[in-house]
Amino acid sequence: HERRVFFQSTESWFESMTHFIASIYIITQEQRETWLSVIKHDGLLPFLGQAICWSQCRQDIVKGFRRSNRTDPHEAITDAVHSIAFFLSQESKNFGIPVPIAFKLLKSIGAVAMAEGSQLSVIVGMIRSYGYMCQDRDISTDFSRNKLADIIPSLIRGGCVDETVMKELAKLRDISPEFVARCMVPIICSSDSRFAGALRSGLFATTLSICAQLGRQDICVKFFGGLEKGKSGIRADELASRMIDVLYMLRLHHKTHKVLGSMATLDFQGLEDKLEHISRDAQVSVCANCLRTFDRKVLKWCKGTNMLEPFCSRECLRESWDAEVCTDFSAVVEEDDDKRLISLKRNILQAGSKVFRDTVGIVMREYGQAIARGQGLTTTIDLREFPPRVSSGLPSVDPSGCVHVTFIAEDFRGSKDGGGRRVLVLRKRFAI
Repeated sequence: HERRVFFQSTESWFESMTHFIASIYIITQEQRETWLSVIKHDGLLPFLGQAICWSQCRQDIVKGFRRSNRTDPHEAITDAVHSIAFFLSQESKNFGIPVPIAFKLLKSIGAVAMAEGSQLSVIVGMIRSYGYMCQDRDISTDFSRNKLADIIPSLIRGGCVDETVMKELAKLRDISPEFVARCMVPIICSSDSRFAGALRSGLFATTLSICAQLGRQDICVKFFGGLEKGKSGIRADELASRMIDVLYMLRLHHKTHKVLGSMATLDFQGLEDKLEHISRDAQVSVCANCLRTFDRKVLKWCKGTNMLEPFCSRECLRESWDAEVCTDFSAVVEEDDDKRLISLKRNILQAGSKVFRDTVGIVMREYGQAIARGQGLTTTIDLREFPPRVSSGLPSVDPSGCVHVTFIAEDFRGSKDGGGRRVLVLRKRFAI
């Protein structure tokens, strides 16, 4: 229908398309001021994204170019999108386009459906096209393949990424491992949902495996546009280390914590202790009273605490309640806290209790006599560090015979959108 309206005939549409794409490319290269107006035109960027996927979902168009004895403009379209992706991801801020707007425009290229009625997005089609080209090893597709290898990570950086995209990337592990690692670079951000998806889809574990392989070959993972100023790539072992660092930061967040609780411990040589700690925080439960590890099937919750602290038995629950050391819900949970933040705070209390359990023996050997004389004991556990930093002191007299413990952690939700990190400080008492 649109061909008849704007071009009078299908033949005219095929005849004009090559010139149209060429014009778009020229504008992106030589007329940046005009380009700023052009890219904001509704429908242009989604059209270009879909055009890259014609070979997968619009064979009628591909055959139409052949019947008209005209060259399929796939290379020209890919080149134009490559230029657009580079501009939006790297240069747009120099022309006064805010980063969120640039990312929104990038998303309009890759997040749209490949064709009307399709359940798959354009970026999934691009990933599959890239994989087909790598398998075919046809020299005639080198140009498009190399361009797609730059375009796809840029679109991911702009927000064109979900679990379906991650699963498609993981499938390329044996076909193009370095490309998979390149795509993981923009996924490394402080996003609970994104990291949970990377874990669930297998992309996280796959990329760690790839980094181990590339690291042995001393291969640097290159990326389009740059992760940091002045750098065009990152060592594979450094990429793995960054991935694990961010996972450690997010290990207590609701979605990431839930996925970690149901999967095997990840592995990467040299970082086994950190990965074991991450897994333990998600899979091991300790009683808030006796601090013993217990099976979650017998879990008991203290009434009135909105299930903030777990207990291994009714006896421990009663003992903690009678000693008045159950965590005060009103002191931990604020009025505007949503379920995910409450879950984060619950996980912080659990992780902190595990660290306290592992260090209480040392603390008591050092301060036991002072506590027996009525001295108060305070302990601070910083869960942001690895291993968690523990510091104790005797600042005051405390006849209650309790240890006052402060847990420090961070809420990273919203940081990927420029919202920044929020330091969380939770306090709990343990009976001696």
